This record gives sequence, structure tokens and C-alpha cells, in this order.
Amino acid sequence: MGTIPATRRSIPAYYGPVLVFACVTGISLGIIVGIAAVCIFIVQAIVVCIAGGVLLLVLGGILLLTLFGFFWAVVAFMSFKVLRNLAKTLQEHRRDRYREQMRYQQSQRSTARAEKAAAAAASGVDAEDDEFAELEM
Repeated sequence: MGTIPATRRSIPAYYGPVLVFACVTGISLGIIVGIAAVCIFIVQAIVVCIAGGVLLLVLGGILLLTLFGFFWAVVAFMSFKVLRNLAKTLQEHRRDRYREQMRYQQSQRSTARAEKAAAAAASGVDAEDDEFAELEM
């Protein structure tokens, strides 16, 4: 068996095919591992993009719901203030109407008493006696 000339030591000739096989296998495995690494990086990038998109949607949804809830809380607070002021205004209006109605009834009563007193004075009967007579009946 011959030897392969080398600078420092000699390698037996039957190692030649083994070395060729090892080199071809190493290169093939390197290419396969490189392709697999690229595929893994691509898949990882896709997964990270999808996860990032989902996370962005979730966080964006939470943010939008928070802002939406805060907006409606402000709207509810403002409408509560408006309704409270409206209720106060309506109560004041109702109170004023009641006072006006009481004044009107008071003036009607005083007018009726004055007319009754005038009629009683014209007939010569005391108006207070006439009122007591009505109460006794």
C-alpha cells in the first residue's frame, strides 16, 4: 500500500476514500445544518412576528378598552352632574309653582272673605258669626 505524500507524516492510502467520504459528509451535513438553521430562523421569525402581532392586538385592545371605559366614565359623570342640576332646577320650579298657587289661593280666599264681609255688612249680619254658623252645621 502506498502512502499519500504529506509534509510531516504519511497517511496510509486506504484513508483516502475515508477522508473523501468524511469531507463530503461534513460538507453535506454542514449544508443541511445551515439550511435547517435558516429554516429555524425563518420559522422563529414568523412565530415571533405572529406572537408580537397577537401581543400588540391584546395590549392595544386593553388600551382601547381602558380609554373607552375612561371616556364613558367621564360621560357618565358629566351626565350625572347635568341630571343633578336639572333635578334641582325642576324642584325649584315646582316649589315656585306651589308658592304661586298658594298665593293665588290665598288671594282667592281673601277676596271671598272680603266679598262675604261686604255682603254680610250689606245685610247687617256679622261675618264672623256667619262663619261660625257654617262651622256648626
